[in-house]
Amino acid sequence: MTISRRKLLSVGSAAAALVALPRRLMAQAADLHRDLLVFDPHADLPGDFGQGRHEAGVDGDTQVDLPKLTRGGVGAIGLAAFVPQGPRTADGFEAAWLRTRAKLAAIRAVAAQHPDKAALAVSADQIRAAHKAGRTAIVPTFLNAYALGRDPARLDWLASQGVRIAGLVHAGHNDWADSSRPAANGPAAEHGGLSALGREGVRRLMTWGWRSMSASFRQRRWSRP
Repeated sequence: MTISRRKLLSVGSAAAALVALPRRLMAQAADLHRDLLVFDPHADLPGDFGQGRHEAGVDGDTQVDLPKLTRGGVGAIGLAAFVPQGPRTADGFEAAWLRTRAKLAAIRAVAAQHPDKAALAVSADQIRAAHKAGRTAIVPTFLNAYALGRDPARLDWLASQGVRIAGLVHAGHNDWADSSRPAANGPAAEHGGLSALGREGVRRLMTWGWRSMSASFRQRRWSRP
């Protein structure tokens, strides 16, 4: 069977169009990415975050730092003050709480140490303002209520430090709730979901968003549930 020159040209043109299509789509996607405010709500931090090669302004060996966020077009990042499970004792709780406070201080220091590149953001308005100014919005977050011990008032302290996103559990049950990833040698469930302490914690968490809403929104005549 012979194929005419016209058909060969037609097939060649179609193949070239198929090759060009992904390029056009990638270019369109890149344009869209630049136009949008991209918010990654959770990133874990190394234990020595804020020190040496793990300093936020250094393009180092961690997955998240300001240079990488800028290159990736990420406008806002939730940095987590996270401490894993440990012994559920007074000493264990206190050690975890001190580590949480140290991590939160390091998170807040990102904006203070790099005011030209980052801004602390505790509301949607502040995230938008940082993005408009060409700075990465740093949103403090918290993960694993193990570090709270059994004191719900510590949630209020976290809120006062700018934390606006919180998770009560990680890997393993704690006094606040059951985890979807229980310890290998532990029970599948301990509280059947939230404990009484966890329900109190959720009630406090629900007030955070209300307190942190922009003034313009609070002025509207909305009733709380």
